[in-house]
Amino acid sequence: MSQAPAEQNVRAVVSADKTTAELVIAASIDRELINEPLCMTVVMEAGIEVSDDVNKQMTAVIKKAKASRNKDIREVISRATPAVPGVDGTIDWFVDQEDEEEEKKNVSHYERSAFVVVQAEQIIGKQVPASLGTDGRDVTGKTILAKEPLKCIYDIDESILVDSQGQLIAQVPGVLVRDGRNVSIEPTLVIEDNVDFATGNIDFSGDVEIRQDIRDCFVVKAEGNITVNGFVEDATILAGKNITVERGYSGRTRAEANAGGNMVSKYLDNVDAIIQKDLLIAKEIIGSRLTVHGRIDSPGAIVIGGETTVTRDVNIASLGSEGGTKTILHLGAVPLLEPFQDEFIEMIELLEQEHAVIIDQIQMYKDMSTQGNLAPSDMETQTQCMFTSEELKKQIERARSGLAGLSATIDEIRLVDLNIGKHLYLGVEIICRKQRYMINSECRGPLNIKEAPDGTLVMKGTGKNIRSITEIASVTELTNDS
Repeated sequence: MSQAPAEQNVRAVVSADKTTAELVIAASIDRELINEPLCMTVVMEAGIEVSDDVNKQMTAVIKKAKASRNKDIREVISRATPAVPGVDGTIDWFVDQEDEEEEKKNVSHYERSAFVVVQAEQIIGKQVPASLGTDGRDVTGKTILAKEPLKCIYDIDESILVDSQGQLIAQVPGVLVRDGRNVSIEPTLVIEDNVDFATGNIDFSGDVEIRQDIRDCFVVKAEGNITVNGFVEDATILAGKNITVERGYSGRTRAEANAGGNMVSKYLDNVDAIIQKDLLIAKEIIGSRLTVHGRIDSPGAIVIGGETTVTRDVNIASLGSEGGTKTILHLGAVPLLEPFQDEFIEMIELLEQEHAVIIDQIQMYKDMSTQGNLAPSDMETQTQCMFTSEELKKQIERARSGLAGLSATIDEIRLVDLNIGKHLYLGVEIICRKQRYMINSECRGPLNIKEAPDGTLVMKGTGKNIRSITEIASVTELTNDS
């Protein structure tokens, strides 16, 4: 049988994607016929780009074929240089680096936050420019184009400024939201689930809306409003504006709230709270310690136990309980100013005592002068005493004027007007102007208790007559130590 031409027994095979080229030498070819000119001809006819590396690989294949008789040889002699794709522009988030640093510290799980809160003018990141790719080359010498990069993969809204250096600067305080390609700073922090270990404590510059509950021992703080659609357990809420708890607030040991505006809740149970404006409760206030600098407008609520201090009018359903639970209500109190009033009174008393001592000294020197026993040095001391007396009188006058002005301001702010729709029970203590009224006779509502011009409390029931509250209460004077 005649042998096939050498060209048919030596082939160059290029892959479909032109990323590899192989030299194939059949076992049947006479090894004496295999040489570089033959193989080079085959390679060039296949369209393979010839290079020093291709020559080197081809020579190695020829050598291997001559050493391996009666065996097919198939070896790669050329590989494509792949294209290196460009890298899209991105953002180096500084806030993520801060989070990583915090994680390295021994931080309480309560303090770990799931949200990135930023302040106005804070530099939150920097744009990383896109980098161009490098074209490749296939085994035939044709160019493999590199993928063009995108300038930036994020769509940044007006709440973030990108300066000339590519820095991202927050224009408003809020929570950084990265939703896919979209980046913004939202003034309201919306928490879809509970505040618990998944979120950590919350400290936010705007409004906070919590769609479910606040769990035990967690703290939610906001400069704006705080709204809780669910319950609040034994937790702390600190709001610069209003607090709203739609399903109630029940503490045991450490529930604390501070509202810079109004506070609204279905109920309060064992809560310590300071409310700068008004309190609106739907059902009940039980065992709580409240300071309300405005009014209590809760006509459907019962108040049982605890101690409540209120500056203006009160509108509730019942005060106290059938079991005589001790329930204290301070009416017409102005806790923001009354401590200064007490300081004025104490200061005036001390100045008057000091002035009385000086007056006695002046009188002593007058008596010595009448008796002819006043020495020159005594005359000098007498003059100094008279000067001190005049200065003390000026200080006393200024203090009395300050006290009068402060007292007038307090009287303008305070309003004693207690409206009880259903029941006033035994065990209730009403405190007003340093007088304690111990209720010793249960009364049915509607009942209105106000302050008479002389500062005592009077009441009016369903009839037209206004009566002294002493008909149902015993009165005791309170001292500063009471």
